[in-house]
Amino acid sequence: MTSLDESQVRVILLDIEGTTTPIDFVYKALFPYASRKVESFLREHAHDAEIASLIEELRAQHDLDERNGLQPPGWLEDSEEARLRSSVEYGQWLIARDSKCAPLNLEAGFRERGIARSGVSRRAGRI
Repeated sequence: MTSLDESQVRVILLDIEGTTTPIDFVYKALFPYASRKVESFLREHAHDAEIASLIEELRAQHDLDERNGLQPPGWLEDSEEARLRSSVEYGQWLIARDSKCAPLNLEAGFRERGIARSGVSRRAGRI
């Protein structure tokens, strides 16, 4: 097997659903994992400009979902904590619905970069 110098890797682009990974794994392992990690990721990065912008996009999508009668969880802006909590609950709601929401996909991308940096195994059985 060829050795890989990970410092030279700039991007790994995968279309995982059914292409490289069984759909069953996506729904039973990756989605629950992502849902569990939303809160810690947003808490850790809420003050990063990219993530603050992403939270704004999530809020806009939430408002659209409300107008379309989808009944997302409530969203509060009373405090920074309430806003963060609302972002987490809405993100988890989107994951549970397998939403194709663009801000959620961006958040997943940021989270995956963090996972890769933290050394979490990317092999299916280790997540």
